[in-house]
Amino acid sequence: MAYHYENLKLEKGMYSQSGRSFAQTLEAPDPSENYKGTSLEGLDAFQRQLKRFDIKVKGAGSDRVEKFFWSTESAVLFPEFVSRVVRQGMEEESILPDITATVTHFDGMDYRSIASTPTEEEKKLKRVEEGAQIPQTTIHTQENLVRLHKRGHPLSETGPVCRDAAADRRVHGPDASGGRREGAEGRRRQQQCCQGL
Repeated sequence: MAYHYENLKLEKGMYSQSGRSFAQTLEAPDPSENYKGTSLEGLDAFQRQLKRFDIKVKGAGSDRVEKFFWSTESAVLFPEFVSRVVRQGMEEESILPDITATVTHFDGMDYRSIASTPTEEEKKLKRVEEGAQIPQTTIHTQENLVRLHKRGHPLSETGPVCRDAAADRRVHGPDASGGRREGAEGRRRQQQCCQGL
């Protein structure tokens, strides 16, 4: 059976689609629903592209980063790979996902949150008879904006160091001494790769 992912044209412009991530842009012409009941079920469009170009990014048999650059089309996958590795490393290091109730994604520098401000009377759970009006809570936008500030620190690495790195570097747990093993350094190098090439 021929699959659409094998013939999908990849280009850098896929990263600049307004309001869509690279992964969403890949999913549009090659939806994951088309792969239900096949050996590719459970892979998203990006993972199918890694399979197409035979790029292994996990485990002992991981390919070197340079394999992404064997063709111009496979090179388009590298920024998304770096983004996913960095996101994974940040989530493994952070307790935020464990204590966060909800996450709101938005484009912009300002965010206006929403809230409900019920009175003490409205907070009470009252019995509602059939046909009676059900109590309501009004949700509204807050008056004040939450201003967001970007913070970061650039890292750099030479092309050869990045190119020869195994693609499966990721954060490892603490070693017996309580320190971080080379995995954290590996994650830093992955973040640097997009600047060094």
